[in-house]
Amino acid sequence: MINLKNAPIDQNDLTYDSLFSNLQGNILKQHGRSYTTNIFLKFDKNKHNSAKKWINNFSNQITSCKKQLSENANYKRNGVSGGTFFSLLLSAKAYDYFALDTSGFHDKAFLGGMDSRQSILKDTVKSKWEIGFRETIHAMIIIADTDNNVLGQKVKTIIEQVRKFSKILTIEYGSAIRNENGDGLEHFGYVDGISQPLFFKDEIQKYESQNSKPLLFNPEAQLDLVLVKDPLSNDTDAYGSYFVFRKLEQHVKDFKKAEESLTKSLINEIIEKIKTKPENIGLSYNKLKEKATLIFGDEERGGAMLVGRFEDGTPVTVSETDGWIDAGVYNNFNYDKDSAGAKCPFHSHIRKTNPRELDSKKSIMARRGITYGNRNVSTKIDLDVEQMPNKDVGLLFMSFQRSIVDQFEFIQDSWANKPDFPNPKVGIDPIIGQHGIKNPSKGNFATIYGDKTSMIPRDFQSFVTLKGGEYFFAPSLNFLRNF
Repeated sequence: MINLKNAPIDQNDLTYDSLFSNLQGNILKQHGRSYTTNIFLKFDKNKHNSAKKWINNFSNQITSCKKQLSENANYKRNGVSGGTFFSLLLSAKAYDYFALDTSGFHDKAFLGGMDSRQSILKDTVKSKWEIGFRETIHAMIIIADTDNNVLGQKVKTIIEQVRKFSKILTIEYGSAIRNENGDGLEHFGYVDGISQPLFFKDEIQKYESQNSKPLLFNPEAQLDLVLVKDPLSNDTDAYGSYFVFRKLEQHVKDFKKAEESLTKSLINEIIEKIKTKPENIGLSYNKLKEKATLIFGDEERGGAMLVGRFEDGTPVTVSETDGWIDAGVYNNFNYDKDSAGAKCPFHSHIRKTNPRELDSKKSIMARRGITYGNRNVSTKIDLDVEQMPNKDVGLLFMSFQRSIVDQFEFIQDSWANKPDFPNPKVGIDPIIGQHGIKNPSKGNFATIYGDKTSMIPRDFQSFVTLKGGEYFFAPSLNFLRNF
């Protein structure tokens, strides 16, 4: 049996060949395609055999981890992109539909489904989700490609096949957006997906080459962070992973207006403190504002204190301005020199969801999300707030983990939603903290970078709305091929 605690591993080590062959792609390494289509199915009541037959046949199209690694190596060596990526995830209700024994699945969140965890996650109730997510979801198909036209043709073929035995509940389309440096963004305009667990030696070597020494944060992870034995396969090397899908709508215009208001409020606080100084008495508001802005520093710091990074990816805990070299990939930092939260507030999104301490590494996930929704103006332009969308755009959040309870739900409930984490009364995560939290504490913001005596409390509500989702399992290919 494979030792899942080795880290990092060599993708060319034949010890793992059987595991890679049985494991679906996208779990240990992101598939890397810019366009995705996600099809959600509910199997018809009396079409069990047809559904089984299709799953069995479709398993031959699913991209294995081994194939993905081979395609990745070919791209590095010859510049040849991989083909269309395919994956299949099943909900606990799908296993019930096929009358399969689920006693081997030990994750109670998976077995209950995401809507049953509403009180824990503080989510909006299921009746307020988009219609396609309100019904029982049995399966999710992921199809991805670098060419959107090729993807569309492949999706059409799949739709024609699955409608013979299932109802298509909804189809969600993802498309990556990037800044002028080619770094992936989320719709609020911040570089996203920088901090990920890394499982392979070549990834660690690349990380070390992109980040200065000494290494303050080690992203290497053991396989058991995301892999569990497939309970319905007798093959000793058949593994799968628990999978979370959440459609998160981002109200970009409202967020950016609130971000501007926060910065203005912090600068006004400085004005109130300096206006009574002898040298400032009699100065106009504009002159006072000019002085206060110089004290505050980069006006983008207001937003950076919400996210934990500037828009280009520069961590606010290491710099009070953006423009850090290789900011879009820079990940070598911790919070040891920012114990008061006077640079990066305790409530900032990346500090809430990844404290960067040794014990916290066991709770992180392999995030595989992608943005959705079309923007009328390119993100490569420095937009006015009025040019920004306020609905129908957001993130298709996806993650793999060994335990939904101990990873995704723990981060959401005990970190993001908890006003007293990591310190008392620091507030909820301003990005993904859910609306079900009552009377959250205010977060503290430093009006002067790094000066803990200048920290003042300010409210900042979440501008992200859950539109629906479900918990799944990514079965081993051995299980699917013998279905």
